[in-house]
Amino acid sequence: MGVHYIDDQCVSMDGFTLIGVSDMNLPEKVPHRDSPSGVIDNPSGELNILLAHEPKLIDGYRETGMDLVFTGHVHGGQVIIPGVGGLFDPDIRFFPDPYEGMLEYGDITMILSRGLGNSVLPIRINNYPEIVVVELQIR
Repeated sequence: MGVHYIDDQCVSMDGFTLIGVSDMNLPEKVPHRDSPSGVIDNPSGELNILLAHEPKLIDGYRETGMDLVFTGHVHGGQVIIPGVGGLFDPDIRFFPDPYEGMLEYGDITMILSRGLGNSVLPIRINNYPEIVVVELQIR
C-alpha cells in the first residue's frame, strides 16, 4: 500500500530528512535507542523531522540537530481536568507536563499528540482522540 516503516532509519525527501527512532519501551528493541544519534550521523542542513514516541527525551533530540519532533506517549493525560491539564500518563506519573500541543524548546518544535488510543485505563474524559495534521512549507 506504499507505507514505509521507518524504524531506526532516516529518509531524505525533497527539502527535508525524515528520521524514525524505535520505541524505547518495546522489549524486542533492547538495547534501545533513546535518541536519534545512532540513526543520523550528520544532519543534512535541511529540515530534520524526527518521529519518536517519548516526549520526555526532548533534550536528546535537541542535541542531535532536530528541527521538528512528532511524539505521543502520554495520551493527553487520558483524563483532562479543565484549567489544570492531564491527570496521568502511561508511566503513572500524575499531571504530566507537557501532555499535548505544539511546544517550542529553543530552536526545536515538538508536536505532542493525544493520539487515538488509550493506555493504562481504557477511558478518556475531556480528552478527545486526535489525528494531527501539519502542513509544511519547504522553501
